[in-house]
Amino acid sequence: MVFKWNDQNTLLFLENFKNYQCLWNHKIDEYKDRTMRANSIKSLISDLNLEITEEDIKHKIKTIRTRYTTELTKIKQSTKSGCSSDDVYVPTLYWFKHAEFLSSVCVPRQSTSSLDAPQTQNEDSAESEQTQSGSEEQKTPNSEISRNGSSELMTPSYFRKPTNKKRKIDIPIDRAIK
Repeated sequence: MVFKWNDQNTLLFLENFKNYQCLWNHKIDEYKDRTMRANSIKSLISDLNLEITEEDIKHKIKTIRTRYTTELTKIKQSTKSGCSSDDVYVPTLYWFKHAEFLSSVCVPRQSTSSLDAPQTQNEDSAESEQTQSGSEEQKTPNSEISRNGSSELMTPSYFRKPTNKKRKIDIPIDRAIK
């Protein structure tokens, strides 16, 4: 059965967890030693004096690190947005201050914006004019030679403009009217 962590148990866990650097500090050599980590987990269980398993401890470590990193990310994003110091995100986790020892190892990843496309509208129209002009001899930086030897523009589908694939239907009545 999975152990239910309450506020007191979580704070007790954090107080003891910070003493076992081999469980949270990936910058030290002992972090890579499996036997040392397993022994540290067993010692941590005995220090806590709770009815928990090794799996409960491993799950709690992962949860603590994930939630702490998420809160750090929120703080970082709120300071980036250009808002005043009064609007900076304040973590709501009751144990956030007790986990400050993780700040040196839990670093939020650098995010990238999906709005930064490598091509602009002007570049798209210039490429479409070049391919329509029929000059297969000229090569653009994004063109390659396909298997059959012809040069074609190789652009990922999410950067391409949708093509109009409607066919003109030649109906005899329309022809007669014209």
